[in-house]
Amino acid sequence: MAGEMIAGILKETLPGERRVAVVPANVPALKKLGLDVLLEPGAGADAGFPDADYVKQGATLGTSHTDVALKADLLLQVRTPGANGAHGPDDGVPGIVLFAQKADDEQAGQKASSSQ
Repeated sequence: MAGEMIAGILKETLPGERRVAVVPANVPALKKLGLDVLLEPGAGADAGFPDADYVKQGATLGTSHTDVALKADLLLQVRTPGANGAHGPDDGVPGIVLFAQKADDEQAGQKASSSQ
């Protein structure tokens, strides 16, 4: 991975969540921005996107959730940390996490804020 920053695509862990933050067709756009893309194995499977589709578009396949979380400079996921488990300085993962889902209510927003 030769770029300056690594964007990690994580698998959603909330039961029933089938979405993924980035689809394979968007990997080239991230790479064009100078990001290397590291994929958690199976991150897109529930949404119908096999790992091979991401690799074909230029992503690198990580070895595990922990591998991606620790190597990435920024994490891409749909749900907030309260839904997917906490990510923060105390567990060794990056401080920047991007979410594709708007908080559904005030409580969800408060959960995300309190985990920072």
